[in-house]
Amino acid sequence: MRLFMLGCVSLVLFGCKDEERFIPLEQLCGEISQEICDARGSCCSLDPEACQLPEVERCTALLEQYVKEPTLRYDSVRAERQSSAASLVLDKCGAVPALASFFEGGAALGAPCERDSQCTTGSCAGEPRVCVDPAPVLLCPPAPTP
Repeated sequence: MRLFMLGCVSLVLFGCKDEERFIPLEQLCGEISQEICDARGSCCSLDPEACQLPEVERCTALLEQYVKEPTLRYDSVRAERQSSAASLVLDKCGAVPALASFFEGGAALGAPCERDSQCTTGSCAGEPRVCVDPAPVLLCPPAPTP
């Protein structure tokens, strides 16, 4: 089940004309983790409850890097749109969304970089280091080999 916050650009006195859904930054990792774990439960037969804490911790560690980047900006309305798009992919057992996709202002594909968190793709590699497309993070971990 998805939780949404509603924002309003009009004054309360005149009523809400333009309601947009958004995800506050402090709720982003919880929202994303819930979506990923729910999908892992239905697509991979994994326990969504057991998934939640490690997924939130992974997301939080990455989020700390992104919020330190001076060129990145978090837009809560954009985050909701990205979350909705990611949900459609996850509902079809697709790849896990890159946290970088929830931010604006990152370096474009092929741009010079020093860290993953500088790139819109969330991945900086090569020599010289440039923003690259990362390998997709698979929703279902591979089965252990005997």
